[in-house]
Amino acid sequence: MPTEPSDIHPENGATLTPRRALLAGIGGIAAGAVLARGGPLDPPPGPIAPTPGPEPRTPINVTNTPGDAISTFKITQPGSYYLTGNLQGQVGKHGILIAAQNVHLDLQGFAVTGPNAGNESGIRTDFGRDAISVRNGTVSQWGSHGVYIGEAPSRSTVVERITSRSNGGGGILAGSNAIVRDCIAELNGADGISLNLLTSSSGLISYCVCRSNLGSGIRCRDNAQIHHCASQQNQEQGILAGRRCGIHHCVATGNNGFGIQTDEGSTVSDCTVTTQLGDAGVFVGNGSNIRDCTVQNNIGDGVRCSASSSVVGCSVVQNRGRGIDAGSGCTIHGCTINASDLEGIRTGNSCSIRENTCQENGSAGIAAANKCSIEHNAVSDNLFRGITAASDCTIRGNTCVNNRDQNNQGAGIRVTGAGNRIESNHMLLNTPGLEVTSGSNLIFQNSARANTPNYSIAGGNTFGPLINAGNIGTSSNPHGNYDF
Repeated sequence: MPTEPSDIHPENGATLTPRRALLAGIGGIAAGAVLARGGPLDPPPGPIAPTPGPEPRTPINVTNTPGDAISTFKITQPGSYYLTGNLQGQVGKHGILIAAQNVHLDLQGFAVTGPNAGNESGIRTDFGRDAISVRNGTVSQWGSHGVYIGEAPSRSTVVERITSRSNGGGGILAGSNAIVRDCIAELNGADGISLNLLTSSSGLISYCVCRSNLGSGIRCRDNAQIHHCASQQNQEQGILAGRRCGIHHCVATGNNGFGIQTDEGSTVSDCTVTTQLGDAGVFVGNGSNIRDCTVQNNIGDGVRCSASSSVVGCSVVQNRGRGIDAGSGCTIHGCTINASDLEGIRTGNSCSIRENTCQENGSAGIAAANKCSIEHNAVSDNLFRGITAASDCTIRGNTCVNNRDQNNQGAGIRVTGAGNRIESNHMLLNTPGLEVTSGSNLIFQNSARANTPNYSIAGGNTFGPLINAGNIGTSSNPHGNYDF
């Protein structure tokens, strides 16, 4: 075989055949090209940014969500959707109709504005759609509801960061087990925010504001929770709830119905309820609990509770009716009830009334029926009487001061029935101090000073002897009543 001609490498004198030289040249060119395109071999500091991909959501438009005869846009498939601009509604059509399960709609801060006519809603589901969410925008001027995603039996819906205003119907209506949070509903023609009104609601409404609606501010059925909401100047109730509901840390002001109204077995706590224009501040059904609330300046009663309920730790001031009006079997404990136009506390039978302060009310400080326990209350400066009771009550350890009307008539304690145990009370500056108008009562260890008179006791009672300055040193009867 003939040998190939050789080249001499100028740096080291090595020889390369022409074929080898050609291959080396091609390899060098390729490597240079890779280096030129790839840039520096050392990567820049910090995390590596992901490669942008397609938008995982679907924009609302005529291509993706074409409307029909009753809707401007219609969603027919599950998924996540978003607005890319403001939506101006058409007469006779809903703005966005959701006709699928598992739909998440983000308005992205845009407005869904209606034609201010008709009977359509801004955002609506058809019958029985579950797992729907609507977020982040404004819905206004629709003939019916702003947001209507609660037609029975819709469940597990979420509405958040929506402002719904100036709609002909309600602001927001959501389904059973719904969550409505961080929303505003104002100037609507029905309720501001409501959960499914046909069946048990079992939902949550939180951090919402409802004002100046023609219905109630917030309305729901049974088993719902409402907290950190404000309901103001609505034409009906501020908050209207069903059975076994919880209403916590809410404010109801200036509504034309009740400030807060619930059915049986509910709890209202840490709420402020003021200046209702049409009725009581708080009204609860049987077996409910009201605690740590401020109830003030309402046109009717401050608190009205049905049988077997409790009112604990509340401030009830300057209401035009009674401070607290309670049914039978109720507990009223540790409340301050001042400046009511009528009685501070009025109860039915078998109630426990303990450790309350009742001052400057327009009638009796406490007016109890039969079989009540009235203990350790401070009752003063009420117009007419401090405490009144009927039969079979225990009246113990109360302090009654200066209870009388403008004609100097009244009593610190007045008992009209039989079977009462009246002990260890102190009466001062009343007219009279203790007045008992019937027999068969037990009266002992009370003290009375500067009343007119101190004691006015009908015959037929078991009444401990009077102990005064003249005989206190010689009396040994432990059941005496002090007169000084």
